[in-house]
Amino acid sequence: MMRIGILPFLPLLTLLATSCGVRGGYVPAPGAERVDPVSLFSVGQVTDATGFEFPPGEEPPLVLEEAMAEALTRALEERGALGSGRWIVEATLVEYAPGNAFQRWLLPVVIGKTRLGIEARVIDRLHGVEAARIPAERTIRAGGIFTVGAWRYVFDEVAREIVSYLLDPHRRGEE
Repeated sequence: MMRIGILPFLPLLTLLATSCGVRGGYVPAPGAERVDPVSLFSVGQVTDATGFEFPPGEEPPLVLEEAMAEALTRALEERGALGSGRWIVEATLVEYAPGNAFQRWLLPVVIGKTRLGIEARVIDRLHGVEAARIPAERTIRAGGIFTVGAWRYVFDEVAREIVSYLLDPHRRGEE
Protein backbone atom coordinates (compact mmCIF):
# COMPACT_ATOMS: atom_id res chain seq x y z
CA MET A 1 0.00 0.00 0.00
CA MET A 2 1.36 3.38 -1.02
CA ARG A 3 1.33 6.12 1.57
CA ILE A 4 0.93 9.74 0.44
CA GLY A 5 1.91 12.44 2.89
CA ILE A 6 0.59 15.94 3.19
CA LEU A 7 3.68 17.49 1.61
CA PRO A 8 2.46 17.26 -2.02
CA PHE A 9 -0.77 19.05 -1.04
CA LEU A 10 0.92 21.79 0.99
CA PRO A 11 0.96 24.38 -1.84
CA LEU A 12 -2.77 23.83 -2.47
CA LEU A 13 -3.59 24.09 1.23
CA THR A 14 -1.55 27.28 1.50
CA LEU A 15 -3.33 28.74 -1.52
CA LEU A 16 -6.75 27.99 -0.08
CA ALA A 17 -5.84 29.34 3.35
CA THR A 18 -4.52 32.63 1.98
CA SER A 19 -6.83 33.22 -0.97
CA CYS A 20 -9.49 35.11 0.95
CA GLY A 21 -9.60 37.49 3.83
CA VAL A 22 -10.32 41.05 4.78
CA ARG A 23 -7.45 43.34 5.63
CA GLY A 24 -7.93 46.56 7.45
CA GLY A 25 -6.43 48.97 9.90
CA TYR A 26 -7.18 51.93 12.10
CA VAL A 27 -5.24 55.19 11.86
CA PRO A 28 -6.23 57.89 14.36
CA ALA A 29 -5.85 61.47 13.14
CA PRO A 30 -3.12 63.39 15.00
CA GLY A 31 -4.60 65.55 17.74
CA ALA A 32 -8.14 64.29 17.19
CA GLU A 33 -10.35 63.10 20.00
CA ARG A 34 -10.59 59.35 20.55
CA VAL A 35 -13.56 57.69 18.85
CA ASP A 36 -15.69 56.23 21.62
CA PRO A 37 -16.65 52.63 20.74
CA VAL A 38 -19.95 52.87 22.66
CA SER A 39 -21.14 55.81 20.56
CA LEU A 40 -23.69 55.79 17.79
CA PHE A 41 -22.51 56.22 14.22
CA SER A 42 -24.30 57.42 11.11
CA VAL A 43 -23.35 56.76 7.52
CA GLY A 44 -22.34 59.84 5.59
CA GLN A 45 -21.24 60.35 2.02
CA VAL A 46 -19.91 57.40 0.05
CA THR A 47 -18.00 58.24 -3.13
CA ASP A 48 -16.68 56.12 -5.96
CA ALA A 49 -13.10 56.82 -7.04
CA THR A 50 -12.55 53.42 -8.68
CA GLY A 51 -13.21 54.38 -12.28
CA PHE A 52 -14.93 51.01 -12.68
CA GLU A 53 -17.76 50.83 -15.21
CA PHE A 54 -20.00 47.88 -15.94
CA PRO A 55 -19.89 46.71 -19.59
CA PRO A 56 -21.85 48.94 -21.98
CA GLY A 57 -25.29 47.74 -22.92
CA GLU A 58 -25.77 45.86 -19.64
CA GLU A 59 -28.02 47.05 -16.85
CA PRO A 60 -25.64 47.59 -13.90
CA PRO A 61 -26.56 45.09 -11.16
CA LEU A 62 -25.71 47.66 -8.48
CA VAL A 63 -24.54 51.21 -7.90
CA LEU A 64 -21.25 50.93 -6.03
CA GLU A 65 -21.81 53.91 -3.70
CA GLU A 66 -25.30 52.73 -2.77
CA ALA A 67 -24.11 49.15 -2.18
CA MET A 68 -21.39 50.36 0.21
CA ALA A 69 -23.68 52.80 2.05
CA GLU A 70 -26.30 50.06 2.52
CA ALA A 71 -23.65 47.57 3.70
CA LEU A 72 -22.26 50.05 6.26
CA THR A 73 -25.78 50.81 7.50
CA ARG A 74 -26.53 47.06 7.89
CA ALA A 75 -23.23 46.41 9.67
CA LEU A 76 -23.79 49.25 12.15
CA GLU A 77 -27.40 48.16 12.68
CA GLU A 78 -26.36 44.53 13.34
CA ARG A 79 -24.06 45.74 16.12
CA GLY A 80 -26.59 48.19 17.58
CA ALA A 81 -24.41 51.20 16.74
CA LEU A 82 -26.53 52.93 14.08
CA GLY A 83 -27.94 56.30 15.06
CA SER A 84 -27.40 60.02 14.87
CA GLY A 85 -24.57 60.26 17.36
CA ARG A 86 -21.37 62.25 17.35
CA TRP A 87 -19.56 60.25 14.65
CA ILE A 88 -20.16 60.01 10.90
CA VAL A 89 -18.62 57.23 8.82
CA GLU A 90 -17.80 58.33 5.28
CA ALA A 91 -16.16 56.13 2.66
CA THR A 92 -14.38 56.32 -0.64
CA LEU A 93 -14.29 53.26 -2.85
CA VAL A 94 -10.73 53.14 -4.20
CA GLU A 95 -10.77 49.79 -6.01
CA TYR A 96 -13.44 47.44 -7.32
CA ALA A 97 -13.36 44.41 -9.60
CA PRO A 98 -16.40 42.10 -9.69
CA GLY A 99 -14.36 39.05 -10.67
CA ASN A 100 -15.71 35.77 -12.01
CA ALA A 101 -16.32 32.57 -10.01
CA PHE A 102 -15.74 30.28 -13.01
CA GLN A 103 -12.37 31.89 -13.70
CA ARG A 104 -11.42 31.59 -9.99
CA TRP A 105 -12.24 27.89 -10.20
CA LEU A 106 -10.42 27.43 -13.49
CA LEU A 107 -7.20 29.24 -12.56
CA PRO A 108 -7.26 30.36 -8.91
CA VAL A 109 -5.19 33.37 -7.84
CA VAL A 110 -4.34 34.22 -11.46
CA ILE A 111 -7.67 35.37 -12.96
CA GLY A 112 -11.22 36.14 -11.86
CA LYS A 113 -10.41 37.93 -8.59
CA THR A 114 -13.16 39.88 -6.86
CA ARG A 115 -11.65 42.89 -5.12
CA LEU A 116 -12.95 45.84 -3.09
CA GLY A 117 -10.79 48.52 -1.51
CA ILE A 118 -12.24 51.20 0.75
CA GLU A 119 -10.84 54.20 2.59
CA ALA A 120 -13.30 54.96 5.41
CA ARG A 121 -13.13 58.14 7.47
CA VAL A 122 -14.63 58.81 10.86
CA ILE A 123 -15.78 62.43 11.09
CA ASP A 124 -16.40 64.22 14.39
CA ARG A 125 -19.81 65.85 13.89
CA LEU A 126 -19.19 68.35 16.73
CA HIS A 127 -15.95 69.76 15.38
CA GLY A 128 -16.26 68.88 11.68
CA VAL A 129 -12.84 67.20 11.61
CA GLU A 130 -11.58 63.76 10.70
CA ALA A 131 -10.93 61.63 13.78
CA ALA A 132 -9.61 58.48 12.10
CA ARG A 133 -9.11 56.58 8.85
CA ILE A 134 -9.91 52.92 8.33
CA PRO A 135 -8.51 51.44 5.14
CA ALA A 136 -10.04 48.04 4.35
CA GLU A 137 -9.81 45.67 1.43
CA ARG A 138 -11.15 42.27 0.51
CA THR A 139 -9.90 40.06 -2.29
CA ILE A 140 -11.40 36.72 -3.25
CA ARG A 141 -8.81 34.87 -5.30
CA ALA A 142 -10.10 31.29 -5.37
CA GLY A 143 -13.20 29.29 -4.63
CA GLY A 144 -15.18 28.55 -7.76
CA ILE A 145 -18.88 27.83 -7.19
CA PHE A 146 -18.58 28.61 -3.49
CA THR A 147 -17.83 32.22 -4.37
CA VAL A 148 -20.67 32.90 -6.80
CA GLY A 149 -22.10 36.31 -5.92
CA ALA A 150 -18.84 37.56 -4.40
CA TRP A 151 -19.19 40.75 -6.45
CA ARG A 152 -22.12 41.62 -4.17
CA TYR A 153 -21.31 40.16 -0.73
CA VAL A 154 -17.80 41.63 -0.72
CA PHE A 155 -19.42 44.95 0.33
CA ASP A 156 -20.93 43.40 3.48
CA GLU A 157 -17.63 41.79 4.47
CA VAL A 158 -15.69 45.05 4.13
CA ALA A 159 -18.40 46.99 6.00
CA ARG A 160 -18.30 44.50 8.90
CA GLU A 161 -14.51 44.90 9.03
CA ILE A 162 -14.80 48.69 9.22
CA VAL A 163 -17.44 48.50 11.96
CA SER A 164 -15.35 46.03 13.95
CA TYR A 165 -12.56 48.64 14.10
CA LEU A 166 -15.05 51.29 15.22
CA LEU A 167 -16.50 49.19 18.03
CA ASP A 168 -13.54 47.14 19.28
CA PRO A 169 -10.76 49.19 20.95
CA HIS A 170 -8.49 46.13 21.06
CA ARG A 171 -8.53 45.87 17.24
CA ARG A 172 -7.38 49.50 17.16
CA GLY A 173 -4.52 48.81 19.55
CA GLU A 174 -6.21 50.69 22.41
CA GLU A 175 -6.71 49.33 25.90
